[in-house]
Amino acid sequence: TTISFTVPKEGMVTAEVYNVAGQRVEVLAKEHMKPGTHAIVWNASNHSAGIYFCTVRTRELSRTVKMTLMK
Repeated sequence: TTISFTVPKEGMVTAEVYNVAGQRVEVLAKEHMKPGTHAIVWNASNHSAGIYFCTVRTRELSRTVKMTLMK
């Protein structure tokens, strides 16, 4: 699964995946990024089918998207 997002200002970006119980299941990125559009690939082959949430955080904003994993 490819997760795309836009970073408005240069800085630290964290992208994490959570299950429906609110448990973090994977950290996709925790790095300094320049402004612009970025894409991260989540290899979910080790996770069971279900609902997940991806949260991308910068110093200025936090966005969460709902994802459905089907196998």
